[in-house]
Amino acid sequence: MGKPVSPGQALQILSVLALNTDWSQFDADDLQQRFVKKPTESGAAFTAWLKNGTAATPTAKPPTLVLHKATSTTDVEGKKTSKCLTGKHWAYRDGDIDRWLPAGQPAQAAGQVGVYQLQNPQGTTFREMAAAALKVGPGTSLDLLAKALKEQGHTFTLPAIEQLIERQESGEDVGLRTDGYANFFFVEDSDGSVSVLCVYRVGRRWYGDVRRLDDVDFRWGAEDRLVLRNSDASAL
Repeated sequence: MGKPVSPGQALQILSVLALNTDWSQFDADDLQQRFVKKPTESGAAFTAWLKNGTAATPTAKPPTLVLHKATSTTDVEGKKTSKCLTGKHWAYRDGDIDRWLPAGQPAQAAGQVGVYQLQNPQGTTFREMAAAALKVGPGTSLDLLAKALKEQGHTFTLPAIEQLIERQESGEDVGLRTDGYANFFFVEDSDGSVSVLCVYRVGRRWYGDVRRLDDVDFRWGAEDRLVLRNSDASAL
């Protein structure tokens, strides 16, 4: 081993790295969680990288979501929430839909829709799906995730979801699973936050329930799909 690195040389090396890193590609909250709050682990990882990894080709991170089908919705009118997800196609409708969501669903303009297949065989949380859709770190706060999902137009109204299901039932393949696996949609809550509507078909009828964005009790399998407005990226 050669001459040890002095504190001054270490600061110079770190300064060069800091000035030549494209920080716009990272989420501040994610870096805070992964590095600043875990100094011992961070130091060990950085030491290993300096010794072994600086010349290595970085391994590409596998996608969380892969586009299964691109489709669109037409303009839909507003409707009372209590009147949504009812009728001949529906076998069950979760009561939390009326408790959590606004009493009225607003009109929603026509838009592009991407139906994404989950990829992780070990499962994916709603928070991870939202972070992937927004291309931010999974440690991003829930408030920021909800705000960005709404601002970027990724949320659905219930009538827009009904439109897609009606089209699927009429024989058009819009990309929804109809074999018992779940289809997820981000929906806006009455308190300004965002939840996830889960719809699935068993036999010939549909079931719908709503879940919190921060629900970590279950990791959803790679067979399930997330439906996003205003998204057509091939992978996220």
